[in-house]
Amino acid sequence: MLIHLFGSNTPVGEAFKKKLKKSSFANIFCYSRSKYAENYFYCDMDKPREFNFERNIGESIIVSFAPIWKTSSFLTNLSKINPEFLEKVKHILVCSSSSAITKKYSFNKFDQELSSNLIESENNLIQLGLKTEIKITIVQPSLIYGSSGNYKDKNFSKIISIMRKLPFILLPKNTGMRQPISCNQLAEVFIKLIDNCEFDCFLKDSRLLIGGDEILSYREMLIKLRNSTKLNDKARNCIFIIIPDKVFIFLFTPLIFFSIKYYEAIMRIFSNLSSFTFQFKITKKKRRFISS
Repeated sequence: MLIHLFGSNTPVGEAFKKKLKKSSFANIFCYSRSKYAENYFYCDMDKPREFNFERNIGESIIVSFAPIWKTSSFLTNLSKINPEFLEKVKHILVCSSSSAITKKYSFNKFDQELSSNLIESENNLIQLGLKTEIKITIVQPSLIYGSSGNYKDKNFSKIISIMRKLPFILLPKNTGMRQPISCNQLAEVFIKLIDNCEFDCFLKDSRLLIGGDEILSYREMLIKLRNSTKLNDKARNCIFIIIPDKVFIFLFTPLIFFSIKYYEAIMRIFSNLSSFTFQFKITKKKRRFISS
């Protein structure tokens, strides 16, 4: 069985690639939009007509950690331009985001469009699966953290950067719940889901909404994140000041006049973004929350 891997130059993609090389899959084709990337096959998802697959054809599985809207558009167009490539594909696994659900009812336009774009891309892939009779699995992970190789996440690394710059951070007394998942945990989920019907019971309409093994309050998550840094890291000097919820809202309300997007992002501290399928239920191996 061949593995066609797109978006390998991401924290999850890099972790998946490392784990996959230790498995029984010998033939792994990694793609890059650079024509000069060593050990990669050229593929620009924006230019499906330039995709040369002749020596990579065979019974295969497609795994993509590239933006789902690019993956969806690429595969949909490829099914029209070179349908013979997909004739040998048995399973397509794509990484989406829980934002498709959690930001669906946001009141800022940016998040609304993000959610709409994610849902539309997911639906297009599901329709492609129905048309081609290819099994489709769309993974919607919660907050992703961690690093693999030279690739870092865009979530916790930003928060740590803020901690390094500020002497304190204001937090409301009551914060919502989070269920972060590491890039290595998410890579393990994809490994287990590869052509494995045993886990179909976790899927809903080809979608798997998944989080890590711990549910933490936003404040607990920040404390664990700060304590996970090295002892000499400047982030260790950042303290969290707890203030009443109404005072917190009052202090940040003026932000709405400058950026509705950032105002809503701050207010999401109160939201419960958890209760997803636990990662260990898929991988059968429980891990604890450790940030890089």
